[in-house]
Amino acid sequence: MKALFLEPFACLSHMALVDALQALFTDWDWTVHTLPDRQWKWRSRLSGLQFSQMIDPNVAYDILLVGSLTPLTELLVLSPQLRTGHVVSYFHENQFHYPFRTEITDSEKQIMYTSITTALAADSVLFNSDFNRKTFLDGATTFLNQLPVTLDKARILEEITRKSAVFPIPLMVTPNHDEPRGNPPTVLWNHRWEHDKRPEVFFEALFSLADAGLDFKLIVLGEQFDRAPEIFNEAREKLASKITHFGFVESRIEYEALVAKSDIVVSTTAQEFYGLSILEAVACGAIPIVPDDLSYPELFPPEYRYPITSPLSFAKALRARIQQAVNNNLPTRQEISGLVSVKQIKTNPNQWREAFTGSTNLKP
Repeated sequence: MKALFLEPFACLSHMALVDALQALFTDWDWTVHTLPDRQWKWRSRLSGLQFSQMIDPNVAYDILLVGSLTPLTELLVLSPQLRTGHVVSYFHENQFHYPFRTEITDSEKQIMYTSITTALAADSVLFNSDFNRKTFLDGATTFLNQLPVTLDKARILEEITRKSAVFPIPLMVTPNHDEPRGNPPTVLWNHRWEHDKRPEVFFEALFSLADAGLDFKLIVLGEQFDRAPEIFNEAREKLASKITHFGFVESRIEYEALVAKSDIVVSTTAQEFYGLSILEAVACGAIPIVPDDLSYPELFPPEYRYPITSPLSFAKALRARIQQAVNNNLPTRQEISGLVSVKQIKTNPNQWREAFTGSTNLKP
């Protein structure tokens, strides 16, 4: 089986899918081409042309898997030999749901349109969560209804729906449950250092709890880009006495070791289509504190989700968990790790094989 994987925006979470599938299917002959995780709008426009120049035109593949920022229709026109295999588009996110957008620019409309044609051109359309799938379909419906042309919109949406399915990224972290619970507990942030993750909400809560005398340790991980929010520098200074680690780590082994030391993992994000970093920490026994919104209701029971109606609800939830740790009353790592297996994040390889080969009809 020859498989071609094209990822136009090679950030860590996107590459986690590449790594996981190569680990699951070691018997497949993989070819992987990636582009740097910068200038995503240009990636969505140019990556089809770029990949067409990277691919050997004389090699036939049984499977073509592309990240959803790839303009698939253009790629298949420029490299028609790829049409002989089963074509899969994997949506890590979609452009129809974005919390900080005040108005949709013409370039963003082009990207939205391209994502629809990419889904139409693929044989299988996979999403990492049902939230991602639903917001894509709902957004595509709204978008198509606003177009000033006559289209069979119902047919378009029916076709995409028919061949779409939810396939979470297989979780490849090696759980380590040997680390004892900390007292004081260690709080973990392992997300991108960007504004949509709302780091201000997280750190302001920590500042308040520290001022109130609650004791905790802090590990801050995650990718950093050109201009990280200033709150990270402020937190590094204000919380210096509590910091175990602060900054990105290249080594996967070092990353997992730090995650394994954590007792509590948090999300304050306004934008999340899946939650891979949270799931990795939970697999190692860290207790999640996540919004009751986005993809998280699919992943965790209500007791691990805080309401989003008040900006103080996160701080209240975090305070309660820290106090629980001080009282030596946190659930065990094994108990928390079970939250992941219940949701079957470790997807059965046979299901992926069927999605890739087209041997069964995908069901929503």
